[in-house]
Amino acid sequence: MNISKMTINYAARRGLVLELIEADEYVETPRLWFYTDADNCCEPDFSYLVNDNGSFSFYDNLYLPRAVKEELPATIFNERQLRQVIDFVARELAA
Repeated sequence: MNISKMTINYAARRGLVLELIEADEYVETPRLWFYTDADNCCEPDFSYLVNDNGSFSFYDNLYLPRAVKEELPATIFNERQLRQVIDFVARELAA
């Protein structure tokens, strides 16, 4: 499970924070958490499960507007698509 530093920085330049969470006693499956406020990273805005093949499957939405959440892909297959999701979320939240 790995996301390149380039993609993490790409997200940061757009005001998003990405965090990979390993499985532990609280989290059964590894997750990719997205924060839309770099100053308030106590709870992720939405998350994806990390799949064994390196893809990500949508898991949960806590704070994104429903219209934005409904446009997120069910599965992100690679980092190129992940950067597209980052662009989309940043653009929608800036509007």
